[in-house]
Amino acid sequence: MGEATMTDDSPAEVGALQIDKLRHRSESNSRMIMPLANTDASISDYLTVLRAGRWLILGSVTIALVLALVLAWILPPVYRSDVVLAPVSEAPGALSSVLQDYGALASVAGLNLGMNESSKEEAIATLRSRALADRFIRDEGLMPVLFRDDWDSVGNRWMNDDPSNQPSTWDAYEMFDKEIRRVTEDRRSGLVTLSIDWYDPETAARWANKIVERVNNQLRERDIAEAETSIKYLQEQLEKTSVLGVRQGIYELLENQIKTITLARVREQYAFRIVDPAVPADPKRPIRPKRILMSAVALTGGLLIGIILAICRAAFRRTPKLAA
Repeated sequence: MGEATMTDDSPAEVGALQIDKLRHRSESNSRMIMPLANTDASISDYLTVLRAGRWLILGSVTIALVLALVLAWILPPVYRSDVVLAPVSEAPGALSSVLQDYGALASVAGLNLGMNESSKEEAIATLRSRALADRFIRDEGLMPVLFRDDWDSVGNRWMNDDPSNQPSTWDAYEMFDKEIRRVTEDRRSGLVTLSIDWYDPETAARWANKIVERVNNQLRERDIAEAETSIKYLQEQLEKTSVLGVRQGIYELLENQIKTITLARVREQYAFRIVDPAVPADPKRPIRPKRILMSAVALTGGLLIGIILAICRAAFRRTPKLAA
């Protein structure tokens, strides 16, 4: 009988071969699943990761789109009404020399010697003022309208009986100033635009026009009251002097104040001339929510999140467990 010769590998050699195979498999998996960590990765390597996580990416995009569409349809539409205004600032140009000669007397009498720009800025500041907003909210009874979710229309009262938990006038002003009213000025044309945002287009247009009317009335009444006070003072000074030149100047200042009162009473659009009145917006075109924009953002965000999740999942799977 011949001797059968068998060459058996030692245990150390077998272990080394297994470790070498696992190392090569790990390197192959890392290159295929985590190409982003390899600077020499090809486009096909990137596509391998995306293809492996395609359902995860698709699910992420779908969830994001569904949430965006649901949110877009749940949120109530908001409409904007704009009224375009031209500030009216008229100085008594014909009497400018008289005002310069008798400036001290005119200032004491309360005459406004400011030029057009200061009057314009004052009118715009009044349009933006808190005092105007507070009076408008109070006179129009807008507290239940602004905080309709907190108001019991059946019982005609606040749902919460605790006054500390009820909306305050400060809350109303903050909402009105930050979310409803917006005043912008075009420096080139000088035109001013008052924008009102609200859930009902008819209401938004009505509020915008009423606010402009209120500003005009407020500044008109103020100028009339100041002119009447000035007239009274000038008449007193007229009785105290006999100097012909001074009396002549006082007469012309009196004439100016009488013209101011007359103009204020006959000109309806006193501080702002309405170039384009506010009209109700198209019910099909709310300014928000912007459904197309929300869908685009959701699509992009869902895609990015899906890609990141796919990469993270690949990272956890890239290294197989080595056998002990």
